[in-house]
Amino acid sequence: MADKPFVARVVRAMLGMSNRADGGLVIVGIDDDRNSIEPAGVPPDYMATWTFDALSDIVAVYADPMVRFQLQKLTHDNRGFVILEVAKFDDVPVLCRKDYGDILKEGALYVRSRRKPETVIVRSVQDLRDVLDLAVKNQLARFYSLTSAAGLSPVATLSDDELFDAQISELD
Repeated sequence: MADKPFVARVVRAMLGMSNRADGGLVIVGIDDDRNSIEPAGVPPDYMATWTFDALSDIVAVYADPMVRFQLQKLTHDNRGFVILEVAKFDDVPVLCRKDYGDILKEGALYVRSRRKPETVIVRSVQDLRDVLDLAVKNQLARFYSLTSAAGLSPVATLSDDELFDAQISELD
């Protein structure tokens, strides 16, 4: 992982994937020259430098909160690839916590673009709404999990008619 600008672009992609509902995959070894996508592979000596621990240390410098991911190395047609399976955030969206040249910006909220396959800083209300909706869904799931673990059931909502009938019965 000696090519620091390249690794910074991988980290940016991981930040964007972590802010998606299903997370996503980052594949190292694919050449993307904007005209085509080619499975070039990773040179064997460079492949050895891609380890979970080394990448975790780098990502921890740039992500707040942490990005959860798994790293796999695969070979296809005698070419090596590093597959990063990035999980969605647990609690709050992942922000970039440190600048790296013009690739990473401190405080940026990175998302995957709706227009093309790229990672960008949030630029629209809809992109922000998607991230906020995901945060709310995560918190609701956590709430239901905690209430179930405590032996409580979520409060059932009553219809207006049921509330009216309950109020009338209290008057009798």
